[in-house]
Amino acid sequence: EVESRYGKRTIRIPNFVDTDIFRPREPRGESILFAGRFHWAKGIPVLIDAFSRIAAAHPKVELLLYGTGELDDDLRRSVPDSLRDRIRFLGSRRQDEVAAHLGSASICALPTLTTEGNPKAVIEAMACGTPLVCSAVPGIGDLIESERTGILVPPGDAEALAGALARLLDDRALWDRISQASLARGR
Repeated sequence: EVESRYGKRTIRIPNFVDTDIFRPREPRGESILFAGRFHWAKGIPVLIDAFSRIAAAHPKVELLLYGTGELDDDLRRSVPDSLRDRIRFLGSRRQDEVAAHLGSASICALPTLTTEGNPKAVIEAMACGTPLVCSAVPGIGDLIESERTGILVPPGDAEALAGALARLLDDRALWDRISQASLARGR
């Protein structure tokens, strides 16, 4: 399409993921993981809000936040006192450490508010067989088929995000189906 539209020779370069590092791990922990830059466009406050909505019904689940950025202090201050021990800010870490937690997480969440290019985080989670709950935005929607290889929710909708997270935590058959389909897609 690019060649015909712009008359330019085009080479497609896949966005590879090292499946020796990004792979399923056992045992699966009870965690929801986000990894990325702490920037307004990533929707992390929406994720914290969504987690707050499901925390009481899922008392063993933690929210793991990998990354840093200009919102770091604001995000830490936004965590309700009752959840301070369950929402963990893990900072920037080595790729193998993040991959190990991603491979053993229950869910990977990417609640982007705007658009994504071709988010490698989605492909990494798929390679781990970790079900994704993401915003239905350009870029992510090109990688995830909602209800098959992940669950897509409207951007900025904490209630919908909370509902999707709870569905995956509560419905093991749904979790298994999405895990297997996303693993196949990721590979």
